[in-house]
Amino acid sequence: MTGPRSPRRGAPYTYVTTEQFLVAFDLESLQDLPDREQLQDAGLVRTLA
Repeated sequence: MTGPRSPRRGAPYTYVTTEQFLVAFDLESLQDLPDREQLQDAGLVRTLA
């Protein structure tokens, strides 16, 4: 789900979540999500060359 975004062109998106998301994935908070490096190490994210 997207959150607030500045009305100017090219502004980045922000994303929000719900308590239900945290419960479904057994997370205490969003801080428990893996970072990009961990996802790359697990082979779940590719780097663009």
